[in-house]
Amino acid sequence: MSIDVFWDDENHTIIRWFFPETFDWDQYQQTSDQAQIMLATIEHHVWSIMDIHAVKSLPPNFLAN
Repeated sequence: MSIDVFWDDENHTIIRWFFPETFDWDQYQQTSDQAQIMLATIEHHVWSIMDIHAVKSLPPNFLAN
């Protein structure tokens, strides 16, 4: 399963990240790139919610990255 990123409201003031049980750094980077594209279309402040409630383990080298 991949990391999902999506607008949490119609006004695009909240972007929500949903992390699955496991993920890797490539998935994180792809999702981060997608989020940056989404944010580039907005000219106002945006809040981020990182929903990690389902995460069971972190990727290798978590503290090093």
